[in-house]
Formats: sequence, C-alpha cells, structure tokens
Amino acid sequence: MVEYLLYSLMNSARPYARRDASGAFVLEYGRAFRAVFVAALVLWMAIFADLFVEAPPKPDDMPALLVLAAFEAATIAVLITVCRQSIRLTDYGIGRRSPWTRDLDASWSQVQQVTYNRVTKEFVVDTAAGRIRVLRCLNGIATFRDQLERHVPLPCWSAAQQELESAATRQPPRRLGAAERR
Repeated sequence: MVEYLLYSLMNSARPYARRDASGAFVLEYGRAFRAVFVAALVLWMAIFADLFVEAPPKPDDMPALLVLAAFEAATIAVLITVCRQSIRLTDYGIGRRSPWTRDLDASWSQVQQVTYNRVTKEFVVDTAAGRIRVLRCLNGIATFRDQLERHVPLPCWSAAQQELESAATRQPPRRLGAAERR
C-alpha cells in the first residue's frame, strides 16, 4: 500500500510549470503531495490526542511519546518543505526558494553542468552561484527541459538529457540493471 502511494506520488507531477504573477515558471510539489502530508499530519495529531484523552501518559510511556512526537515533527518539516520549496525559471536564469536554505539565483550563463542523480531522483544544476537540485517529482519538468534547451548549451546538460526526456513525458524512472549498479 505504501509503495503504491509513493509510486503514485512520484508520477503525479504535471509536465508543465505554472507561471506566477511576475511571469516566472514555478516548479513545485503538486496538490497530491500536499494532501498526503496534510493527511499524515492530521493522523499523527489524532493518534497523539487519542493517547492523551484515553489515559494521561505515565513515566513508562515517555519513550513512546517522544518517538511519536519525533514522527510528528518530521511530518511537519516535510509538509513545510512541500508547501514552501520551489524552483523558479525566468528568461534571466534559475532560482531556488527553500524554507531551509538561503535563496539562490543564477543566470543561465552561470550554469556549468546539469546531471541526474538516480539514487535521489533529482537533476543537479551546478552553477557558479551554487548548486540547485530539481526533484523529478516536481510539477514542471517539461518546462525545465524546454528552458535548458533554450538557454543552456547542450554539452552542459547532455548527461541529464535522457532522464529529462523521460521525466518530461511522465514516464517512470528507469530501473538500473545489475551491470549498471556496479
């Protein structure tokens, strides 16, 4: 069940990004991601509340309550990430917005290399200003590919071209064969 949910979430992304009021393309998590993590947060809160309503915690219950509180805190952190993290693409360049790291903006001419990390399922954009990670599950991967084609020379992103095409057409990521894992 969990595997199906994760697979569905990873493949629920829309290929094209939305435009914001300034005209920038915005790559972001879709509604499905947000809904799942809101539901998870509500579930954890309900479990936590139920434990307190049924019986006040005893000293022996504290380790279990701490673990439950840690899961709830992690769910909140992921929910904040899902709701606040985005990649912005303009005619000028690419930018990263994140609640956990400093914002980063780089012009297209600063893009040195774009690669694909098969383990984390993300495109890694190395720029003179820093590194920007574009997750494959974000809405707008086709827009990202189109902007790379338009602004960045192919040799800089040819290492990620096959995966960009696959992600832009909403095909699931290719599994590595035994020979490729070595």
